[in-house]
Amino acid sequence: MPVMGTGTIGVELFRFNEWANEALIEFCRGLDEPTLQAGAPGTRGSIQDTLVHIVAAQERYVGGLGRPRTGGRVHESLGWPGFEELLESNRETGASLVAAAAEEDPERAFTLQYQGRDEIVLARTFLVQAMHHANDHRTHICSILGAIGVEPPEVTGWGWAEAVAAK
Repeated sequence: MPVMGTGTIGVELFRFNEWANEALIEFCRGLDEPTLQAGAPGTRGSIQDTLVHIVAAQERYVGGLGRPRTGGRVHESLGWPGFEELLESNRETGASLVAAAAEEDPERAFTLQYQGRDEIVLARTFLVQAMHHANDHRTHICSILGAIGVEPPEVTGWGWAEAVAAK
């Protein structure tokens, strides 16, 4: 059975992921500080903190797959890196995830530390989690925006299709 993360569909899904992260970061660049600090029940935290978390986690997923990454320039413990740093890291790690979707053996097993213990994980599981994680937190940010009366950007498959067609 084909799995996400291999072949053309997986490549397109991770191209979408990179685009959606960038579109959301660019949209948020135009928000004022109080809006960036907004949060809502049931979400991860503020918009700003969630943007950092999305990009930092993507750096960790790329590193976990043993692929070149930005070297941990974005991390939750380092605070707000600024929009340019988020965009640069997203582009680099996004490209690495696209390459992983094209090249990775989905059955490759590796060991990683998760919540203080060693876990054996298949590459396909790691790729699926990377995609789910970003989607989940992008939704959190869009929920916060909607809750405070700001129309969120269209960071869906439909929005991506329109952006690709416009190029």
